[in-house]
Amino acid sequence: MSKKNLRVLAALSCDVANALQAPGARRWLRRGRLRRTHAGRNLLARVCAELDIAPPTAGLAALRHWGQTRARPPGWLAAADPVWLQAGLDKLFLHQPPAGDVSPDSLAEIFRELQIKLFADDELRLESIGELGYLHSPAAFATAAIASADIDGERPDEHMPAGDGADRYLQLNGELQMALHEHPYNVQREHLGQQPVNALWLWGGGEAAALLPRELPTLFSDDPLCCGYWLQSAARCDAAPEFLSTCLDSTTGDLIADFRDATRPSDEILAELGSAVRAGAISHLTLMFADRTCIDYRPGDRYRFWRRAQPATGDAA
Repeated sequence: MSKKNLRVLAALSCDVANALQAPGARRWLRRGRLRRTHAGRNLLARVCAELDIAPPTAGLAALRHWGQTRARPPGWLAAADPVWLQAGLDKLFLHQPPAGDVSPDSLAEIFRELQIKLFADDELRLESIGELGYLHSPAAFATAAIASADIDGERPDEHMPAGDGADRYLQLNGELQMALHEHPYNVQREHLGQQPVNALWLWGGGEAAALLPRELPTLFSDDPLCCGYWLQSAARCDAAPEFLSTCLDSTTGDLIADFRDATRPSDEILAELGSAVRAGAISHLTLMFADRTCIDYRPGDRYRFWRRAQPATGDAA
């Protein structure tokens, strides 16, 4: 059955240049409207920009915890994610380990040792969930406002809190870096040619906001931050899909499909998306690529034979 007023946002793991080289995709993608987004790298920021709603700025760690556990976390907490701080001559660069580089078991063991060494007689509590970490505290303190994934490879200085309110943050950072220096796990990583985990990036501190129902498209994703926002909004949030057809069969409204962790090749996903929009099953497709470019495509765009090919860099308006 045709769903003529259905919009789909699809998050993909490939860059637009790679997508434009996919067999069968080049021609129809180049008839869409290519643009670059200035939203953050994380999925929630990009989705909020596409939906024209303000992204949350407080309690992001609590939202992410909520998305991972499917339960609203009590009290104040900050994200505490393992990172490598690379020291240059006069600059410091932050690097987030790639997915799977620090196993959940390894992170849990590091946190257990740090808890004993630093916080045994303190009310601070470290918690690891999968490859992600958290620091629970009875008292709030200033933290970085942005996730490590959003500044991977960049200088973290401007994103760190400053002023009197940052004293606790700086103290904790120093203690954690000292404890992780020459840690047996890092000695082993360096022996294997891997970068050390020499710091925890503390960000997104705050408490989980109360439920605030919002009308949002159905979300098909396992992204914890995005899922947390959907749960806090009392909106429908399902597991990330392998096929668009799974999403279309289970909802009649607008939807967001996160294909970034799909096992299928990107060209197969693009072929299914293109077929659905050209067949009129959906009225508006927005492809969100890893390089922060987007392509908007509607069924009528298939007839835009006069349209000149757009550059693959995503600089078009």
